[in-house]
Amino acid sequence: MTIYETSDLVKLNQTFENKEDFLMQLRTKCVTEGFQIKPKYSDKSRYTATCISPNCSWQITARCIQDSNNFQVRKLNDLHTCSNTQILPNNKHATKKVLGNILKEVMKQEGRVYRPNDIRTDMSARFKKSLSYHQAWKAKCYAIEMLRGSLEDSFQILPNYLYNLRLSNPGSVTNIRTDNKGRFVMSYMSIGATTLSFVNYARPVIIVDGAHLKSRYLGTNLIAIAMDANNGILPLAYGIGAGETTDHWTRFFGNLRDSLQSLGCCIVNLTIISDRAPAIAAGISNVFLEVFNALCARHLLGNLKSVSKRVKSYEWHYWKMYKAYRKSDFDHHYGILARRIPDSARTLTTVGFNRWSRHHADHVRYA
Repeated sequence: MTIYETSDLVKLNQTFENKEDFLMQLRTKCVTEGFQIKPKYSDKSRYTATCISPNCSWQITARCIQDSNNFQVRKLNDLHTCSNTQILPNNKHATKKVLGNILKEVMKQEGRVYRPNDIRTDMSARFKKSLSYHQAWKAKCYAIEMLRGSLEDSFQILPNYLYNLRLSNPGSVTNIRTDNKGRFVMSYMSIGATTLSFVNYARPVIIVDGAHLKSRYLGTNLIAIAMDANNGILPLAYGIGAGETTDHWTRFFGNLRDSLQSLGCCIVNLTIISDRAPAIAAGISNVFLEVFNALCARHLLGNLKSVSKRVKSYEWHYWKMYKAYRKSDFDHHYGILARRIPDSARTLTTVGFNRWSRHHADHVRYA
């Protein structure tokens, strides 16, 4: 059960930075304690409200402190004499900002994925407050914005972040691309320490892929990683663009090439592993003329499953064929696939055995 700390939200003589902060805490108090208020008087320097229930003694008065924006609670009768003190099902104060203010402390917990349905369950158990999925989602988004700042603010400070990254981490390469109106188009970032580790100590194999972003500003996260001696992930470069287009991948690979060459990497010996996305293949061919583009075996298996559902029954033969070092083993398992699933076998032949099979690999360094 999630515990929400809601005690002492509003106290007598308590001072707030401004009126907005005072109203936020007051409305949060209303939601957590289950009552509604009715404003009696409100302007820039004064706020007075009573309980919405008639003949209730609860009331509050706050005033602006002279020569400042601070708001202070001057009068507070925190005792309810009305009978309607249970949680009201349609509490008008339960906005996304108020709910987000309640959730923000819980959202600080590291390592927890706090889903909207979890929020609904916890709010119902703790405050007897019924929320829709949409309300819980909006409250969660607002809580995250309160803790981390808005997306717009993050874009604004991105140049400063990349500048300080270059200062604190020598060898880092960053780049921001904007349109003719100064609007964000694409960014690139490679960390000097990890890139230097790759150049000097890791196998000359780079794995690239893209992941779609689901925030308010959609886009695609382009990433390049390597593997260390323990097969741990070694991040090399990150990029954010509008999508997995040839233009974005070409610019990403161009920046990556510059990052590697600046630290003395021999581009000729590189192997880049990717899926079969045409934009990635085009970007590699536009930038890395000497680099071998191998295929990710797991992505390739997913392509085969899209061609024929029967591949799932013969998945074991696919992996045996992929890991085979002897020609006899490879031919045996390929023969089974060719007889049982000819369409998938033709796809494997079309893409080229040397791009995914260890036995046929011309560049054994990526095996």
